Amino acid sequence: MKRIGILTLAHANNYGAVLQAYALETAIRKMGATSEIVSFTKKEKERKPSQSLFYRRVQEQGKKREELFENFRNQYLKRSPSYSETDLSRLNELYDCFIVGSDQVWNLKIPEVDFRYFLPFASPEKRFSYAASFGGTPIITENMISEFQKFSKISVRENLAKEALEKYLPQEISVVLDPVFLLTKEEWMTFVSPSKEKYVLLYLLKKDDELIQAATKFANEKGYILRVVSGVFLPMFGFDPWNGVSVLDFLSFIANAEYVFTNSFHGVAFSLIFENSFSFYPLDQDLKSANIRVEELLNAVEMREAIKGNPMPSQNRVSSYLQKKREISLSYLEQIIKK
Repeated sequence: MKRIGILTLAHANNYGAVLQAYALETAIRKMGATSEIVSFTKKEKERKPSQSLFYRRVQEQGKKREELFENFRNQYLKRSPSYSETDLSRLNELYDCFIVGSDQVWNLKIPEVDFRYFLPFASPEKRFSYAASFGGTPIITENMISEFQKFSKISVRENLAKEALEKYLPQEISVVLDPVFLLTKEEWMTFVSPSKEKYVLLYLLKKDDELIQAATKFANEKGYILRVVSGVFLPMFGFDPWNGVSVLDFLSFIANAEYVFTNSFHGVAFSLIFENSFSFYPLDQDLKSANIRVEELLNAVEMREAIKGNPMPSQNRVSSYLQKKREISLSYLEQIIKK
């Protein structure tokens, strides 16, 4: 049985990051291989001590958020022991092949992303990627090109990444689905707890006053509760939307929502999977380039009207597209496992 090491950002306390990791592991296991997420020793961030009572309170509350994500990782993700940089030379002997992806594993703007996610320690015949993303406009260095040339197969999540890589590489670059789409709605529904509550879900990756106002107004007009989930702490909503929502709660909140307002890629992805009506508000400023991945997805399913509009129903609109792309994506993954 083939043993596969996955390099992804599953350690991040982010709903999309841990759920895509779970989906990829599940898809690989269903194909008859074994896999685990290769864990690296955390690089401690230097923090200046703060005397602010508010700052210390946010730090303390953040530990609760960490616990929620770690509980999911412990229960649903298979992870290796933590390896330091000095251990990397051993990894090539421990696994039959490596898959880097999905998520923004090639986004050099993320502090956690470094040379390890380009697999320099692996033999060329063991190097693969699945739905790897640059997070926005690709930044490609000469060192990256040198490592990419040694990959056996490369797949990315966005067409923009494919076009950028093809300028430098002779090998074929495939575009495949984010791993969350590899599992069906029915498979994700096994995690969902039923709810009779009528509500509009606002899922924020970062603060957006226009998005908050639009969701609030829409909920008031419909006479529904506004339920908030946030990837960052926003004082205006208190701590619960940030540190009181587990990964499984997140899935249930999207699945059971009457409408979804979001500025998150995975907020859109799971709205499509659960066939929700949703509206997407693009990110701005330093995260503006991250909108590319959402816009490509909405273009593919012919739902650009969902951008800053009233929630647009996705039921029956995308199932045929996702089914076709899922088959292509699973076929790509199977070629790696059966090789």
